Amino acid sequence: MSVMVMETRLLPDLLTGEQEVLLAQRMEAGVLAAAALVGTQARPPGATDGDLRELVALGLRAREHFILANLRLVAHEAHATARRTDVDFNELFQEGCVGLVQALERFDHRQGVRFSTYGQPWVRNAVLQHALRRGGMLEGPAWRNRLGHRLRNRLAELETQLGLPAALTVLAAETGRDEVWVNEVVTGQRRVSLEAVQFSTELACPRAANDFAACEDSPPDWLRLLGSQEVRVLSLLYGLSDEGECSYAQTAARMGVSVSTVRRLERRALEHARELLVDEEVVEPNAA
Repeated sequence: MSVMVMETRLLPDLLTGEQEVLLAQRMEAGVLAAAALVGTQARPPGATDGDLRELVALGLRAREHFILANLRLVAHEAHATARRTDVDFNELFQEGCVGLVQALERFDHRQGVRFSTYGQPWVRNAVLQHALRRGGMLEGPAWRNRLGHRLRNRLAELETQLGLPAALTVLAAETGRDEVWVNEVVTGQRRVSLEAVQFSTELACPRAANDFAACEDSPPDWLRLLGSQEVRVLSLLYGLSDEGECSYAQTAARMGVSVSTVRRLERRALEHARELLVDEEVVEPNAA
C-alpha cells in the first residue's frame, strides 16, 4: 500500500474523538467474539455463532477504517524523513504503517487520549528506525543516532559562527561532556562514501586481499552456491549486478514480491552465505 498510488480523496475523513471510541469498541467486541468462537472466552448468553461472526466482521471493518483514516499521519512522517535522507518514501511509508498497526493494537480509548497523539511516536519511531538501518547507522542504539543527528545540526551552526575547534568546545559545554565524547558521537554517525575510503594495501590475511580484488571483476564463488532468489536479492540490494544498488522497494518491484519477502530472502541469503564461508574456512586448513 502506498500513498503515492492511493489518492487522498479515496481515504476516509479524519476521525473525531467520538468516532475513534466507537471504532475501538467495535474492534474490542470483534476480538472478544473471535475468542468466544474458539472457546477461549466465555460466550455471551444467547449469542449464536452467526452473531459472533458478525461481530468479528464488524471489528475487522472498524480496524481497516481506523487504519485508513490515519494513513495521512504515516505519510506526513514518511515525507518528512524522506526529505532529510536518501531512503525511498515508499519504504518509509510501509514501515510507518507497521508502527501504526502496532500503536492501534495498544491503543486504549478509555485513557481519554486521541489516537493521533498516542500513535504518532510509534509511527515516527518505526520510520526513523528504518531510515537508520538503510543509512547504515546502526553501530549504536537508536537514541545515540538521534542524538548524533541533533549534535551535527548544532555543530554546523557553531562552525559557521566560531570555526570547528571552538565549536566543539562550546558544544561540549552545552552537553556537559568532554570534546572527545562529542566528536565521537558527531563523527561516528556520519556516512562516508565508498570512494572516499582509503583501503589499506597491507591486509593481515593475503586471501582477503585476493578476494577483495576479485570482487571488483566477478562475483565471489560463494554467491554462485546460493539459490536463484537469494542471488537475485543480494545482487540487487548490494549492487553486485549491472543494475546497481536498489532499495528494498525497488528490489521488491523488480522481483515481483513484497518488501517483507525481500527482507526475508535477504536474511536467509546472508545466513546461507555465512554457513558457506564458515564451511570453507573449516575445510581449507585440513586440505592444506
